[in-house]
Amino acid sequence: MADRRNVAILIFDAMEVLDFAGPFEVFSVAGEVNDPSPFTIFTVAETAAPVKARGGLSVNPRYTIHDCPPPHILLIPGGWGTRALMNNTVVVGWVKAQAERVERL
Repeated sequence: MADRRNVAILIFDAMEVLDFAGPFEVFSVAGEVNDPSPFTIFTVAETAAPVKARGGLSVNPRYTIHDCPPPHILLIPGGWGTRALMNNTVVVGWVKAQAERVERL
């Protein structure tokens, strides 16, 4: 599908589970309603190592910020982990670069 949109969900330690899982499900369900799905949804993190969300849920990123397909939509969950993330110059630099390219942030 030519109009298929890449939806990247940035994941990081101490993120709120609902803040990434809820949107992931919403975009996924769009594929059940529309065939083919208008979205390709994936998680992305700074590294390929598992991320520990709030409450201890371990989440494996599909991509890193270094090999991620160009997103059309970039979703950044909230949570306590955003405090450390704001001081991570590598991730903040990547987000800034994506902000200039994406349709929605």
